[in-house]
Amino acid sequence: MLKNIDDNAEMQSKELQREISELRNELRSAIDRVSSRTKALEDRVESLDTRITRTSLPLSNEQLKKRMNNY
Repeated sequence: MLKNIDDNAEMQSKELQREISELRNELRSAIDRVSSRTKALEDRVESLDTRITRTSLPLSNEQLKKRMNNY
């Protein structure tokens, strides 16, 4: 009887270890996906920021020229 209890406990332990391992793998995969998406969004923000910087400076200069011409 004790042998059966020990065997059952060992099987449950192995099953729990397998489930924990699967959950860890799922978590790592989810973290990798989030990290990848975060990097893509950061790159996109940087690209947009660069475009804004490039386009806003000439527009600001044009606005200044127009104001100077009005005086």
